[in-house]
Amino acid sequence: MLKKINSLEYQSILVLCLLSSSIGISLYTTIKYSNIDSYISILIGNIIGLIPLFIFIYILNYDEDKSLYLKNINLFGKKLGKIINYLLSILFF
Repeated sequence: MLKKINSLEYQSILVLCLLSSSIGISLYTTIKYSNIDSYISILIGNIIGLIPLFIFIYILNYDEDKSLYLKNINLFGKKLGKIINYLLSILFF
């Protein structure tokens, strides 16, 4: 069975290819222009980037049968959970 690639799939492949190439180019230019200091900034950026990733993994593994909205309210309480849900929805939009 032949399946054609629709426009959404084609656009997502194109975006992922562009992002992956820009990551390599930006890393090269960062190292080229800042010499020794770039290694420190790469390490600090990786550490700062891992913190939200581990928090997100912890939230997703907390209670697997509930949605992300309900997990945030259960973990952080009503007020803080709603604030986090609003921030996540703004971030995704």
